[in-house]
Amino acid sequence: MGAGCNYTLHDDDSSPAYWLDVGYADEDDFDNFNYSDQLAYLREVIQDIPTRAQGGITVEDDTTLMYGFNYNVLLKSTHEGDGILIDLELISAEPIAETNYQKTYDYIIKQVNKALPLRFATSAWTSGLCKVGEL
Repeated sequence: MGAGCNYTLHDDDSSPAYWLDVGYADEDDFDNFNYSDQLAYLREVIQDIPTRAQGGITVEDDTTLMYGFNYNVLLKSTHEGDGILIDLELISAEPIAETNYQKTYDYIIKQVNKALPLRFATSAWTSGLCKVGEL
């Protein structure tokens, strides 16, 4: 991961990663919505992504979901603990998995953005917001 809010992907440090700000998942109930609630909600959203990946999407633990047999979706705390970074880890030696790495991440992010607003780095210390459905 990069410095500040310039988060990058696990296996491609030139590609920006997206994250969910704590509180954004339920703006109407911001005061009663905490990190663990958002983590659980984000995990549910990712589990519901339609996929053709062999093996589907399975939960490994609270912060790791296996996406098919080629990737792990990693849900990490941001530097300040005020957000949940959505990362993708390549776990397969298959050439096609490496080739489709960025495409797979983009697909996951677009699907998550159908339900949740996401942040992305615009520079090392600033970020932009993608409202629901903007990606």
